[in-house]
Amino acid sequence: MFGAAGRFVNGVVATLTVLFLTLFLMFELPAMSRGLLSLLTEDDAARVRLVAADVNRSIGGYVLGNLAISVIAGATVGISLWILGVPYAAALAVFMGVCDLVPLVGATVGALAAIGVAFAAQGVTAGIVMIVVNVVYQQFENHILQPIVYRKTVQLSAFLVLVAVLVGGELMGVLGALVAIPIAGSIQLVVREIRAGVADPAAPQPEPEPG
Repeated sequence: MFGAAGRFVNGVVATLTVLFLTLFLMFELPAMSRGLLSLLTEDDAARVRLVAADVNRSIGGYVLGNLAISVIAGATVGISLWILGVPYAAALAVFMGVCDLVPLVGATVGALAAIGVAFAAQGVTAGIVMIVVNVVYQQFENHILQPIVYRKTVQLSAFLVLVAVLVGGELMGVLGALVAIPIAGSIQLVVREIRAGVADPAAPQPEPEPG
């Protein structure tokens, strides 16, 4: 029990840390990159600047998208609890929104809290209704909301998202699962730019060797 609680607390701390670091980098990355760009040629600096802008936009969109999904999760739970007459609906909605930010275990913890309070405060019927609401919503979030967000922001397929989360979670736990998707999206953007540069017909071609 305490081990699961510890993992959840660590997940919340890791989530907040990643959010703050992401916001910091979004505002400070342009100034930090100017020194690096000054060391490159004009053409290389222009390409790096374009890739950096795409990566920054992708990561920012991913964070904002995840925040929007968590708000929707909290609102769904809060409205359902309010309709059922369960006390502390607003507080449980906020708790669900924060939990939903944490990958792997967060949504389950938030749902269990809402379901437990519904059972305790309003009885079996309210508890069963909240179980149904959370199961249906999680299917909606996992199969509709999240794929839309990831396609629009980091441009990753559902399969690549799953692989990235599994690999990140295996290597670094909750923190790895949090950063896996934006890292995978950034790598994809860099690889795409490298391929575009290689395939660019305007790029200088090596001269054929004599003979």
